[in-house]
Amino acid sequence: MGAMIIVLLVKYYKQNMIALLKKNGVIVPPRASDTDIVDLIVTTMKVSKSFDKDLRNFLAKPSVLGNVMGEFKNFTEEPKFFGFTKKFLKPLS
Repeated sequence: MGAMIIVLLVKYYKQNMIALLKKNGVIVPPRASDTDIVDLIVTTMKVSKSFDKDLRNFLAKPSVLGNVMGEFKNFTEEPKFFGFTKKFLKPLS
């Protein structure tokens, strides 16, 4: 699972991501930033197969997948809205 997908999951489903982390025994600080939560997700995915499975099952829900992939498509088509330029997305040669 790519980093951008995880960032979008936290952006749109923050409370669900916190609940999944807590379900798998991860302590989430009360004032954790989005970046903190992304870091917790990535770290937990590396060590917990059950968390990885829960996260993939959450992402597989049609409404979640549609929202996240729609936003990802927007990012690739209009990167300037995310603070990137087209030059950033050109393949390296």
